[in-house]
Amino acid sequence: MRITEIELKGFGKFQNKSITFAPGLNVIHGTNEAGKSTVHAFIRAMLFGLERTRGRVGKDDRYRKYLPWESGAAYGGSMDLELDGKRYRILRNFHQNQKSVSCICLDTGREVLLPTGQITDLIPTLTESLYRNTVSMEQQKARTDSELAGQVHNYITNIAAAGSGEVDVKLAVTTLQEKRKLAENALKDLEEKLQTVTRAIEDGRESEVRMERLLRRQQELLAVQSDLTRRLGELKGEITRRYGSSLEQLPAVQEKYRASQELLCQAEQYREKEQQLREAAAAAEKGKAECEKQGRSLEELSGLTAARREAENQKREILAKQREEEAAVQDDHKRRSAVIVGFGLIVTIACLLMKDIPGNYLGIYGGVLLALTGGMVYLVSEKKARKRKRPYEEDIEELEQQVLRCESRRHEILLDYNVLDERDLRAKYEAGLRRSAQGGQLAEQAEWYSGQRQQLEQRVKKNREEIAAYASRFLKKPGSEEGPGGEWNAEYMERLAKQVAECREENRRRLEACQEERAECELHLEKLKWELDRGKDNGERLAEQEERFRELTEQRGRKKEELAAIRLAISTIEDLSARIHDNFGGRFGQDVSEFVCRYTGGRHEKAYLDEKLNMRISSGRDFVPLESLSTGTIEQVYLALRLTAGARLIGREDIPILLDDSFAYYDDERLKTVLADLARGPAQVLLFTCQSREERMLRELGWEYRATEL
Repeated sequence: MRITEIELKGFGKFQNKSITFAPGLNVIHGTNEAGKSTVHAFIRAMLFGLERTRGRVGKDDRYRKYLPWESGAAYGGSMDLELDGKRYRILRNFHQNQKSVSCICLDTGREVLLPTGQITDLIPTLTESLYRNTVSMEQQKARTDSELAGQVHNYITNIAAAGSGEVDVKLAVTTLQEKRKLAENALKDLEEKLQTVTRAIEDGRESEVRMERLLRRQQELLAVQSDLTRRLGELKGEITRRYGSSLEQLPAVQEKYRASQELLCQAEQYREKEQQLREAAAAAEKGKAECEKQGRSLEELSGLTAARREAENQKREILAKQREEEAAVQDDHKRRSAVIVGFGLIVTIACLLMKDIPGNYLGIYGGVLLALTGGMVYLVSEKKARKRKRPYEEDIEELEQQVLRCESRRHEILLDYNVLDERDLRAKYEAGLRRSAQGGQLAEQAEWYSGQRQQLEQRVKKNREEIAAYASRFLKKPGSEEGPGGEWNAEYMERLAKQVAECREENRRRLEACQEERAECELHLEKLKWELDRGKDNGERLAEQEERFRELTEQRGRKKEELAAIRLAISTIEDLSARIHDNFGGRFGQDVSEFVCRYTGGRHEKAYLDEKLNMRISSGRDFVPLESLSTGTIEQVYLALRLTAGARLIGREDIPILLDDSFAYYDDERLKTVLADLARGPAQVLLFTCQSREERMLRELGWEYRATEL
C-alpha cells in the first residue's frame, strides 16, 4: 500500500491544500504550528473516519479540534493510494449532519463499497487500533497501549495452537469471565431467594402459632360484643322511658315560646290601638262643643268681614265725593283768581302809563288795593274749602275706627284657635265635624281590637301551659325558685334549653361510650377476621415454601458445580496460554530484540516481553526494566516493538509508516541507523519533522527521499 496524494479541502488551518508523496522516504518539514500534526491526523481520518465525541468536550475530541478555521468551509478531503496494483481514491465529508465516505477505483471508475467506512474493508487486518499502535507514531506518543498487548497475545497463542490467527484467547477468557460473573450473580440470587424462602417458612410456622392465639381471642371478643349489645339496648330503653321524645321536642317548644312572645307583642299592639281608638272616640264626643263654638266663631268672622267690607266701601264713596267737591272749589278758586289777576294787570298797566304825571299816586294806591283784595278773596275761599272738608274727614275717621275694631276682633278669634286665617279655622272646623261623625266607628273598631287581643291572650295562655308541661320534666315552674316571680322570660327558656342540652349531652356521652366500646370490639373482631382469612391458606403456603426451599437448594448445588467448572476452565486456559507464550513468544521477542540490538548499536542485545508486553532489557549480564533506561532508548525500543508488531499482526510489510517528530531524543548515530533501516524497508515512510537533521543525514547516507515544505 502506498499513499500517492492527499487533498485537504477543509481541515483545521488548511483549505484546498494538496500534497503528493513518493514511494520510499518522504520528509514533510515545517516549523512549529505549520500543520504537520494536522496532516498526520488528516491521513488517519481519511483511513478510518472522524467521529464526533458525545457529551462533554474533551482534549481528545478530534472532530472539534480539526474543524475548519474558516466559517462555512467544507470539512473533508480526498486521498489517492495504490494497493495490490490498483489505484483508489477515498473521498470523505466529516460534517456531522452531512457525513459521507466513498471509494472509487481509478483504474475502472467503479465505486468500491466500504461497509464499515474504513480502510479495514480493503485490508482486513489493518484496524484503527493496530494502525495507532504500530505504523502511526504521533508526536510524543511512542509508547503503546494495552490493546496491543492483547492482540500480540492472541497472535502468539493462535500461531502455537493452530498455526493461524483464528483463535481469540482473550475473547475466550473474557467470555468465560462473563459466564462466571453471570453464574456468581445467579448463585447470589439463589442465596437471596433461599434466605427469603427460609424467612417465609419461619414466618409461616410463626403464623400457625399466631392463628391459634387469634382464634381464642376471637371467641373472647364475641362474648364481649354480645354483652355490649345487651347493655346498649338497656341504656336506650332507660332513656326512652325517662324522656321519651322530649329531648327532640325542644326546638318545637322554643318555637312556641317565640310565637307566644310574638303574640304578646301583637296583643300589646292591639291593646295600644284599642286605647288610641277609645281615646279618639272620647275626643270626638268632646269635640262636638268645640266644633259648635268654632261654627259660631266662623259666623262671627263672616260678619266681621262683611262689616269691614261695608266700611271700606263707604270710605271709598266719601273719598270720591270729597275729591269731586275739592275739584269744584279749586275750579272756582282758579276762576276768581284769574279775574282778580286780570284786573290787577290792567290797573298796573294803566298806572305805568300815567307815571309821567307828577303827583299821580292813584295808580300805586290802586295796585296795592287790588293786591289786598285778591289776598282777602283767597283767604275767604280757603276757609270755606276747609269748612266743607271737615265733615268728610270725621266720617272717614269713624269708618277707619270701625275697620280697626273688626280686624282686632278677627285677630282675637284666630289667636284663640291658634290659626293663621279663616281658611285654617274652617279646615279645623271641618276636621272636627268629620271626627264627630267618626266617633261611632272608632268605638266599634276599639271593640274589635279588644276581641282580637283577648283571643291572642288565650293562645298565649295555652302555649304557656304546654311549655309548662314540657318544662316540668326538667325545671321547676317560674316563680317557684329565685328569679323573676312567675314570669316566663328568655332567661327561663335559656335555663330550660341548657338543662335539655345537658340531659341530651349526658345521654349522648353514655350512648357513645357504649357504642365506641362496642365499635372498638367490632374493629378488633374485623381485624381478627381479616388476619384469620389471610392466614386461612397459611398451611398450603407453608408447604409450597418448603417445596420451593428444596428446589432452590438443588439449583444452588448445580450452580455451584457450574461455577467451579467455569473457574477451572479459566484457570486452565490462562495456564496453557502462559505456557504457550513462554514457548512461542520468544520468536516475537527475538524479532524485537534484533531491532533493539541494531538501533542501540549492540549495547542492548535482548528484549524480554511478558503477556502484557511489559519488557525487560539486557544490559551486559543484568536485566533492567524498560523504564530505567534513557528516554531516547525507551522510544527506540518502542519503535522496534511497533515495527515488529505491525509486520506480524497486519501481515503486510508495505503499510505506510508515519512518524511525527519521533526522533527528538535520538543521538546522531542511532538516528542514522534508524533512517537507514527505514530507507531499506519496503514500506512508504512519511517523516514529519521541524528540524533539518533528518534531511542532512539522509543526504550524507546517500538515500533518496522527497522533501515537502509546509
